Amino acid sequence: MTISEVASVVAAIGTIAAMIVSWRGHRYAKKAYLIAEEAHKNQLKHISSYLIDSMKWKSGDVTYVSFAISYTNDATIQNSISSILLKLKFGQMDKKYPTFRASQVDLSPIKSNGYKNLVAPILLNGRETLSGWVTFELPKSLDGSVVIEKYTLEAQTVSGQIVETSSNLVNYVIEKTN
Repeated sequence: MTISEVASVVAAIGTIAAMIVSWRGHRYAKKAYLIAEEAHKNQLKHISSYLIDSMKWKSGDVTYVSFAISYTNDATIQNSISSILLKLKFGQMDKKYPTFRASQVDLSPIKSNGYKNLVAPILLNGRETLSGWVTFELPKSLDGSVVIEKYTLEAQTVSGQIVETSSNLVNYVIEKTN
């Protein structure tokens, strides 16, 4: 073999080795990209909610509606709920009040079942779930005069996401006096 043929064989072997190293580097970079993309998606997940229980009750002349609710931060970073509103939808016969919004009050219901009160703002760490009661005062104008068709809790996060939880039925709890 001549020197030029030996040089060509060595160059071909070097080219093949460089191609193998480049291909393996591409595979590792692609795996790292997929892992980083999955981690980024986990950081941007939203808050989800689950309705555990609900009740309507009276304390004196004031009627309250309380919801035992669970909020879960599905993301790996902190997120928080800045406000919680109650949106009421009335029956079709009630043309006077199509919808109504109520603000939250810090009050425990008659039967708390071991849950604490959740009052906005609520800070949720990554992958954390908080459960508790959210209570609203209903105005006296709604006492028995209108039919509430749907109760919707709207929790707004600091990023502007709206987390809705709805219920068509609410238990009416009467405090027993002996």
